[in-house]
Amino acid sequence: MALHPSLTLPELTEADAWSIVGEPVEAVFALGQGTRSRVYRVVLREGGTRVIKILPRDAQRVAREQWVRAKMAGVQQAPTVPEVLVRQHRWVDHCDVTVMRLIAGQSLSQSLRGAAPQVAARLWHQVGAGLACFHAVTVSGFGLVDGAGRGPFPSWRMAIEHHARALLAEARGTALVDLCDTVEASIARRLGCLDEVRTARLIHGDAHPNNIHVLNDRVTAWLDFEYAMGADPLYELTYLAEGFSPSAGVAQARDQEAFAEGYTARSEALDDAPERTALYRLLHALRGAEYLKVVGPGLDAEARERLTKSMRAKLEARQRG
Repeated sequence: MALHPSLTLPELTEADAWSIVGEPVEAVFALGQGTRSRVYRVVLREGGTRVIKILPRDAQRVAREQWVRAKMAGVQQAPTVPEVLVRQHRWVDHCDVTVMRLIAGQSLSQSLRGAAPQVAARLWHQVGAGLACFHAVTVSGFGLVDGAGRGPFPSWRMAIEHHARALLAEARGTALVDLCDTVEASIARRLGCLDEVRTARLIHGDAHPNNIHVLNDRVTAWLDFEYAMGADPLYELTYLAEGFSPSAGVAQARDQEAFAEGYTARSEALDDAPERTALYRLLHALRGAEYLKVVGPGLDAEARERLTKSMRAKLEARQRG
């Protein structure tokens, strides 16, 4: 996946890796490249492996991740892996560089592929229990938290208004631009339902299966807290319900039930809120515009048209529902 067009991040060489970890390096392998980061596996000459992540310079992001890890330290159902911030390197003026030990196992996404039904259900139960532990944490203020765990907005409605403006700005730079005015109006009509959310709870912010690590059918780490915020937990639960499970039909129902059982085992079930759920589903569909903006230009015309058509259909459906 290409980097976000507005970002330019360096590629990691063996010499840079050596400088960052402070030990002789045998080899460097690219692990992944998202819209806003590069991740590498570094094999040390004397044995051992490290993971190096390069992101755009953002002191708040680093402080946010450190606060979340400190807050969740010792919570067995939601384990995290510490990162060490690199403070001296030639990139430090324009990048954040972090080092993390390599975690044995694989992502939840990989673990679910071909997993036996009972294994998949067990994993989803653990994911539900872990997410409930995040949601049990009360946050002062709504929106992306700072290094003290405080959100910048006094109300959830204000935080969502700010978030929606950013999403719409991204979407207006894509082939979905013709839908943006009607989507914006649809969001505005529904904002009143957010006034009933009065307590900010910690949400992961990007609870994707790629950000959850598994070893021997057990969740061993939650990763990447750069979007952690004080929020309505239903916002995150709606995101999971929309696209967290790769299965379908009976299997999907089984996985969702296992997740719900895990969640309610650690937290009270949330009240049914159809208006908020409908708004959140629309916002999550709108989030796909960034993917279209970043990935679209690298696809052939036919694939780009299919992706655009799929996202357009989802946005139109979410406006109606």
